[in-house]
Amino acid sequence: MRKITFQVSVLLSLAGIILQMSGCTTLISSPLKAPLIGLGTGVIVDVMEPLQTTIFNWSEIGNIRPGNKVSVKFKDGRLIEGIFTGFKPAPSEEYAKKYAVSREQRKDTRLPGLGEKLTILMTSGNRWEIEFLGFDLTEAGQASVLTGSPGQGTAAKVPFALIEEIRPKDGDALNLGRISGLLTAGQIPFSSGIGVAAKRGDEISNAIFPLTEIKQIDVTNVKRGWLKGFLIGGAIELFMICGLGVLFGL
Repeated sequence: MRKITFQVSVLLSLAGIILQMSGCTTLISSPLKAPLIGLGTGVIVDVMEPLQTTIFNWSEIGNIRPGNKVSVKFKDGRLIEGIFTGFKPAPSEEYAKKYAVSREQRKDTRLPGLGEKLTILMTSGNRWEIEFLGFDLTEAGQASVLTGSPGQGTAAKVPFALIEEIRPKDGDALNLGRISGLLTAGQIPFSSGIGVAAKRGDEISNAIFPLTEIKQIDVTNVKRGWLKGFLIGGAIELFMICGLGVLFGL
């Protein structure tokens, strides 16, 4: 939703500049035309955007920004309100236990073990030998494979969308479609969770909540379309003034 409204803001601001150039906004003094038109269109965008957005699927989590006020509703009925602090990695021991339980429960689906050596064939044709460290989400909310180079501690997230095939050293290729479905259904845990800073009394407590335990997240939208529109209009106005200055040698 944020990407769409930002694009609308840009388009409306550009439309306003065209009106300015055509002489349809003569009531506004020249240097302020574009910024004020951008400000007005930004306000329109803010009105169009809802006060609150509800997220039911982890693939939409990329729309949440650190600093947003959130209300997290859990599958067991709990409710926690606070400030979203970003995607936070869960303690490795905790994730290892939850992933082991998931593997045990999903014996009908081949899931690689943590630390297992795998071969990944990318859609680009590249082939990597990696150490499997789990499943995770990118900041954009894309399901990914958490990988590491054998013998090294660094980890990288490889989105499913870029993977053609994952093959263990001894066996057939993994069923990525099946695994993706289980991740979506919350039957396989992600290694990262939702970070929320919640106020309890006079103290602020920071906690990480696994996505598999969350039913929905209500996000209070921060409306800054007016500011974006004003800045876009100002930038275009400055560009036009500088462009005319260069053209006429001013």
